[in-house]
Order: sequence, then structure tokens, then C-alpha cells
Amino acid sequence: MAKEALTSKYSIVYGDDGILRVKPKADVIVDLEDAIIYFEACERLTEGKRVPVLLDSTDDYTVSRKAQQYSSEKSKTRLATAVVSSSSFIQFTINLYVSVFKPATPIRMFSNEEEAIAWLKQFM
Repeated sequence: MAKEALTSKYSIVYGDDGILRVKPKADVIVDLEDAIIYFEACERLTEGKRVPVLLDSTDDYTVSRKAQQYSSEKSKTRLATAVVSSSSFIQFTINLYVSVFKPATPIRMFSNEEEAIAWLKQFM
């Protein structure tokens, strides 16, 4: 049975398929405190297990530099991250995040969820 957590900025679902699905709310600004709350919620849902993450970035949102840095440091808590978005802004932001913060696990952009899930399954 899927487990779910809601924060002020995210909807997080740990599915029966072992994939953690994350959906930021539209037009939010994620700061360091939000990132800490997010990672704590993820850890509770997965019981500390490293899992693949599907990040649904179909809505625009902003992540502060401190939150990005914290997220990079915590990236070792996941197996891989697939980001779904058709937004060129989100793609630019993800590419910048990867080049600046160098997360410890793979991260890749996709235009649809099916391709993202197929990619994530190779890490399970």
C-alpha cells in the first residue's frame, strides 16, 4: 500500500513499485527549511531506504541556493532522480544544479513519466 506525506510545498508518495514520487506545488519558493522538511518526510516514508525518485516538475517552482546545496548533500539518500518537465526553465535549472552542486547520484530530465519510470527501474 502506498504511503503519502504532504508538506507545505510538496506532495510525496512512496508507491508499491518502490519509486518515491514527488510533486512540488505550483509557483512555490523552496527554501532551506522546506528542503529539510522534505528530506525528513522522504526518510520517514521510505524508512531510510535508498530509493529512486520521480520528480514531477510540470509546474514551475523555485529552489533557493541553500536548499539546492542541501539537496545535493542529501542526494546520496536516493538511488537516482528522474525529473519530468517540458519547461526549458526547469531544464536549465536542473542542468545548473548538476553542474554546480554535483549530486552524488544520477539525475536526468524526461518529457514524460513513462520514460522516466523505465529509466528509474534500472536502479532498483
